[in-house]
Amino acid sequence: MINYAESRIEKPIPKINRKRITGKVILYAVLIFVLFAIDQYTKRLAVIHLKDGKDFVLIKNILSFSYLENTGAAWGVLSGKITLFAVFTCILILLILLVMLRLERIAGIKYRMLQFDMAILLSGAVGNLADRLINGYVVDFIKTDFINFPVFNIADCYVTLSMIILIIFLLFFMKEDELDNIFYLKRKK
Repeated sequence: MINYAESRIEKPIPKINRKRITGKVILYAVLIFVLFAIDQYTKRLAVIHLKDGKDFVLIKNILSFSYLENTGAAWGVLSGKITLFAVFTCILILLILLVMLRLERIAGIKYRMLQFDMAILLSGAVGNLADRLINGYVVDFIKTDFINFPVFNIADCYVTLSMIILIIFLLFFMKEDELDNIFYLKRKK
């Protein structure tokens, strides 16, 4: 009888081409910086134009801009726990970078798309982390008027969009053995 666990042939992990990875690191660093800069710029605009308490209605009864200093998560959960959020975000950033590095060893366009998605997630995490470390709060300003939803910002949009894409990838495009190749903790013998 064949033991499928023992008969499974492991593909060797290819070596990383240093020139290619350097180019990708620069590309992703630029992408992350641009997305971070957009987030910070929009937050700065919110401080300049909305901090005085005057809301700006973009689409009546649907979308407006309203200044909020958020010391917690959505709906103010865990307000004032800046250190907790900072530590959690730093751990998340390290995990994202680890996943991006592991994805570099696997060939295929969907893995490149997943790396791109991780870069978007990283941009959002870094954007809100910067606010927490510099200000002690996150500047939120996008408000949905048609539903009771927390006020949010561009970094939150990055995180939400990248998580939706990640869930779609995990549910519909990734196979179990592909996930094993990305998330293994020890090299298989």
